[in-house]
Amino acid sequence: MRRTIRWFLAALMALGTLSILATQLHVKPAAAVAFGKDDRHPVQRTKGTEGAAIGLVFYQAANGQFAAGTGFLVSPCHVLTAYHVAAGGYKVDETTTSTFYVGDGKIGPDFPDLNRFAESSIARPVVWGRYVRLGENNNLLVRAQSVERNGWEDWALLELDKCFGAKPYSYGYLKLSPVTTREIMRGGASIAARSVGLPGDKSVKSLWEDPTCRLIGQIYASGWQHDCITIPGNSGGPLLIKDPVTGEQRVAAITVSHIAVEGLSVAASDALVLGRDDPNYYDYLAIAVPIAGLIERIQPYLTDDARVERFLAKHRIDDHYSSERSSDAIEDLGAAITANAKNPELHLLRAIWNRYAGRDEDARRDLDAVLALDENFAPARYLRARMELEDGDADSLKLASGDFTVLANKHADSPDVLLYRAIAQNRASSYDAAIADLDRVLKRQPKSAVAVNERGDAWRGLRNYERALADYSKAITFASDWPEAYRDRGYLYHLLARSEEARGDFNRAIKLNARDAEAWNGRALVSLSEGRISEAVSDFNRALELMPQSAAYYANRATARMIDGEEKRAIEDFRRAVQLDPDEPFVNLLYYIAQARAGEMERAKTSLEKFAAQHPDQDWPRPIVDLFLGRGSTEAVERAAKVAAHSKDVAGQRFDADFYIGQWALLAGDQAAAMQRLKSVYDSRMREYLEFDIARADLNSLGSIAETPTRTPIDPKKNVPTGSKR
Repeated sequence: MRRTIRWFLAALMALGTLSILATQLHVKPAAAVAFGKDDRHPVQRTKGTEGAAIGLVFYQAANGQFAAGTGFLVSPCHVLTAYHVAAGGYKVDETTTSTFYVGDGKIGPDFPDLNRFAESSIARPVVWGRYVRLGENNNLLVRAQSVERNGWEDWALLELDKCFGAKPYSYGYLKLSPVTTREIMRGGASIAARSVGLPGDKSVKSLWEDPTCRLIGQIYASGWQHDCITIPGNSGGPLLIKDPVTGEQRVAAITVSHIAVEGLSVAASDALVLGRDDPNYYDYLAIAVPIAGLIERIQPYLTDDARVERFLAKHRIDDHYSSERSSDAIEDLGAAITANAKNPELHLLRAIWNRYAGRDEDARRDLDAVLALDENFAPARYLRARMELEDGDADSLKLASGDFTVLANKHADSPDVLLYRAIAQNRASSYDAAIADLDRVLKRQPKSAVAVNERGDAWRGLRNYERALADYSKAITFASDWPEAYRDRGYLYHLLARSEEARGDFNRAIKLNARDAEAWNGRALVSLSEGRISEAVSDFNRALELMPQSAAYYANRATARMIDGEEKRAIEDFRRAVQLDPDEPFVNLLYYIAQARAGEMERAKTSLEKFAAQHPDQDWPRPIVDLFLGRGSTEAVERAAKVAAHSKDVAGQRFDADFYIGQWALLAGDQAAAMQRLKSVYDSRMREYLEFDIARADLNSLGSIAETPTRTPIDPKKNVPTGSKR
């Protein structure tokens, strides 16, 4: 039985992206994903026009680092921008100062192409959001929290020394349009919008407007999503809509970040333009902070505005959907669907929220509704395929691969379709096919930590441990704060009996994410292999606290307890593993062995008979079950192992046959036969199976191993702020 359940797809789906480097990018630039053609055009900053109130916010730290982004006047003396622009990602407080540049002229920061403005003023924060600033040592939990919170809190209101919005400067200011998240979602989750700003890929000689984009509302836990082209430098810029109350063009949200394509260089990402029908459309939408979420706090600094006052009298705050309130989003989208049942996007959005709420069957019904309305709606097929992949059984993997193949045939350039198909192929043990897809992914996205790590899994599946180790190490080079890569390399080091290095990688993974159950499980396995049973059990306990429904972790802890002679507790753990995963044959076999060793032979047979009756097929490992129940033979097991080896892992079938025949012989009192079989298991060095440690312990008790296996040598197997950082 394999020791681990390696599964991170749910986390990826929750973020809606494979951009695992996103949380690093508050200190370095990243690139954007554009949907549809790039139709941005220049907008002048002429007085008396909308563009006059929009300018450059420039921050320079004492250590020489600096940041530039967009800001816009919202009163004669106040500028609204992104928090991470106002202080370059550092902490904002009353002592923070930046400079606001406005108008057309020849002044500006002393950097190429930035001396294009007419006026400047010192700008000081007066009120700001509860932004989570990240440092290099923040663990994954803090990083995840920052992604969620900063979509609502990445804003700052600055007061100018010079009131550019009033005479004698007369640049004017933009009016605000507070619209609640729930209004947007109940109304159909789409509002025509425009974005204006100073993107880093264009000259600041003028502003740049994306005139034909849309504000979708809240799809994920972080802020509002929109499809306006968003480049570093856009941060802090306005998203304008036609106000639903006044009919005026007003600011509904502030651009703050976008999702980068993991594994691409900045230049390559800048050049990436995907169709609006791309499978990844909803994964790579940019993020904005809604005005409704901050209007109450900035209202005292604004000029009188009847529109704002009416909103505050009715709402006070923006009642958006928190991670724990998916049901509200589902209810609101249900109302929108009732009003427009033939809109496939609304069904898809509700499917996404049903996934958050753990309502998979409801999500599937919504996805079926989408594809019934439009079978070519690629994002729906993509989500359905990922859900099947997450289920992970043979039938689901087949369905997932089919959907991913349909998508790959029509959307060959979509960033993640081939990657997900490769993951499905890996789970189905089609390692060569997975490697072929991952090679294609890495040719296009050469620094993708996810793809190279997944290729490491495929090489490991093929038992090419040297290549697997190289790929895992490369993934760590690409993403040094990604616990998944350390954990996978740790398992490989454990497989190679390099315990010190394995423990180091698991410790690093735990430091990055203390709630990584797999890392605790991995470190426990290292301790188990070294005979440090109490440490192993302690770490298995921690893994089970984090993932109490894992049959594999219970089986692992049962193994440690069985080796340590705690027969009753081992039996109880195996019993719990069987309850959680009743269809897994090997955990049922180990449960039998534990009971038989404790002298509970009748109970052991009763349990195994029950399993056999519920699983009448004759496929592998049924001959092992029959052997223990007294109606089979070792010859039948050997024959079946050879047959199974044609469609499965040859070495794995040999391992299973030797281990379980060895256990049968041991229970029958034939120590010589048992030793012969268990020595073959030990010599296989297949530490990925928990039976290996049982065999080692049995051989030690029989006096046939002089050293522990760990001393035996063996030959080797993103949410991105969009302020420019120059």
